[in-house]
Amino acid sequence: MAATKYCYFQDDDWMIKHLRSMYSNFLRFPNLIHTDTNADVYSSTNWKWCFFDDDIDLHSCYSWVGTGAFTSRENVLKFLKMTSKTEMSSLEFIYGDMYFTTYLNQVPYQLENSLIELPQENGFSLTGKDRMLNKLYMHKALIRLYNYLSLLKSKNNNNPSTQMIEDTKEFSPTLYERDVRSPCHNDKCLFLTNKHSFPNVKLFKYKPYINISESERLHSSFFNTQHFISYPYSHAVDNDNSTAWISQDVIRKDDYIGLDLLLPMPVPLTFNLIIDHKSDYFNHLSIQISHDGSAWVSINNIIFSFIMKILTIIIII
Repeated sequence: MAATKYCYFQDDDWMIKHLRSMYSNFLRFPNLIHTDTNADVYSSTNWKWCFFDDDIDLHSCYSWVGTGAFTSRENVLKFLKMTSKTEMSSLEFIYGDMYFTTYLNQVPYQLENSLIELPQENGFSLTGKDRMLNKLYMHKALIRLYNYLSLLKSKNNNNPSTQMIEDTKEFSPTLYERDVRSPCHNDKCLFLTNKHSFPNVKLFKYKPYINISESERLHSSFFNTQHFISYPYSHAVDNDNSTAWISQDVIRKDDYIGLDLLLPMPVPLTFNLIIDHKSDYFNHLSIQISHDGSAWVSINNIIFSFIMKILTIIIII
């Protein structure tokens, strides 16, 4: 029913503090649904709840929309068409929010930060029986999507002229091309890094006969996400010097971290960067700033404090 180009979803039992920064990134890539979640769920939605099969162009990761989600009206209409094409029952449609991100067959652009859950009787919980119910419908959605894509692939193979009728290719930026990770605590910037926290999701090829709980077990036996949950991206920009984002993978050449300030700042700004490493580590840092993301100025002084109008800071290792 919405007449606007974009839609926003949020359950009433969650307090979302970072709408401005999430919306700013969404406007760059409005073809991708943007969701907001905490470290625990993020470790599932970017690893255990990602389902890929290149043979049929399946590339879907599940994400809740109740903790904040921006999407285009076009994607909502696409979802409604998919419910018809896959003959979703009226009972299943009641749980449409549990099908939505899966049915789009595009990995949501997810931001990780702390969430505030408000007390509410009979509210949906991220744990317990509600989470099991969610897995049930996640599994049903995946089977329906898998069967639909398999049928589409078969038709295209039998009649190559129909291959471009329905585009099932993965949108850019893909999961491993994205570097926006978390909103800053004050909602005035975004934390960037090209360091991924989980293995390649394509290591596990989706099999419709494996339920979600078993898939989770297989993923967990291969890679434990507890380190990320303890030291998530958001700890880099939570304004708390007692917490930190700690990469589980070693730092390599061309790895970077950065801040995107979203808009040109009308006032001078001061930044303090705290990195807990030995002094020789700093000899290999390259610090650059940019007003527009295209033209960059290098800062040679490693221990730096500066005041200027900027849009983005990138630190390249």
